[in-house]
Amino acid sequence: MVQNLCYALENKFVPPQNILDIGCMKIFLDLIWFMQGMMKSDHKFFKAHGQYDFPQKKRSTILKMYVVGALISNPKLKAKMGNQMNEDMVMPYRKLLEKMDQTK
Repeated sequence: MVQNLCYALENKFVPPQNILDIGCMKIFLDLIWFMQGMMKSDHKFFKAHGQYDFPQKKRSTILKMYVVGALISNPKLKAKMGNQMNEDMVMPYRKLLEKMDQTK
């Protein structure tokens, strides 16, 4: 095992991607593409590095995300919202997490 590890380190071994790696990356890229108005730095990185390999025609969804991104960038609105966006993202999982906590 040590010899295999040494060989991998010396030759900068990168294991091949499996279907889960590729599938997850495709889903993540779709998400970043549609939410490019909110996730500006992620979109900028992926676009600069040529990661997008698919055409998307849902311009209305992208436009809506730019509007949401602009609203979130507003400091007054951001202060008014507070931590509500994080709470809304966790809400679907809250019941599950509470049930798991009760079983312990």
